[in-house]
Amino acid sequence: MQPIWLWVGFFTFIAFMLALDLGVFNRKAHTITFKEASIWTCLWVSLAFAFGAGVYFYMGKEMALQYITGYLIEEALSVDNLFVFLVIFSYFHVKQAYQHRVLFWGIIGAILMRGSLLALGAALVQRWQWLIPCMGLFLFYPAIKMLRHEDSPKELKEKWIVKLAQRCLRFTDDHHDHHFFVRVAKPNSGLVLHATPLFLVLILIQFVDLLFAVDSIPAVLAISDNTFILVTSNVMAILGLRSMYFLLANIMHKFIYLRYGLALILGFIGTKMIAENLAILLQSFGLTEIAHSIPHIHISVALSLLIVIGILLSSIAASLLFANKKERM
Repeated sequence: MQPIWLWVGFFTFIAFMLALDLGVFNRKAHTITFKEASIWTCLWVSLAFAFGAGVYFYMGKEMALQYITGYLIEEALSVDNLFVFLVIFSYFHVKQAYQHRVLFWGIIGAILMRGSLLALGAALVQRWQWLIPCMGLFLFYPAIKMLRHEDSPKELKEKWIVKLAQRCLRFTDDHHDHHFFVRVAKPNSGLVLHATPLFLVLILIQFVDLLFAVDSIPAVLAISDNTFILVTSNVMAILGLRSMYFLLANIMHKFIYLRYGLALILGFIGTKMIAENLAILLQSFGLTEIAHSIPHIHISVALSLLIVIGILLSSIAASLLFANKKERM
């Protein structure tokens, strides 16, 4: 259990950086340029690895490896979010100047939601270890969906979350710049508060992040059960997601093999969770003799990190190589 001052210090710094981002550098809505996105991406990645260095000196090598592995897994899996974000923004015709605002508040919601889910997941795993192989088995489901391209929104207006939002809130038909809510004059009613389509986009972004969290949280629980490591690696990965979106928005179509790489990563992590904890699962069902006959398997965090990096780099390299060949044809 880490001291409270570490938690307070971490989230105070995060709050300061987010306030600086929205309140100073992005106070006025504008289109994020490639150069600006590159600078912010480098900044967030540098901060993430600097924090990892702090974990190394304060908590040791093993915890630092767990942090870096968790960060890379979450960052890699979050890239798949970007494809869906691009579809949502395109479908609702959200101007680039207002996309940053939506993603900013989406990130705030993601931090609160994922922090809570990770803390809960770590507590459950520490109490009932047999949940780990069950989570590992579950990871094969999103892996297969990635291979079959089943998770991209097709007809967004038909999504149940959109219909629910439209039943609960009044929405305007048109966008109103960067505003999520506006007051509309109604006969005999005066000014009535309405949500704008931009707020509906924010709801969808938040919902999509929840769906992806269900996939990624079990994956990082395979690496560590330390709540501080889980939460900080996840938060640092999420913070760089906005700038990475604007950096990759125009070239995302080139990463044609990235989904296959992410599916392999989920498959590897799922296999690791099952193989390392199968005996515990069998014992929980009273199959003690069979559990004792199973050889102990352990895949170190360092080896897991190398495998994740290798798969990720290979899928990116193959994507760029194939995309370049197609462009030359």
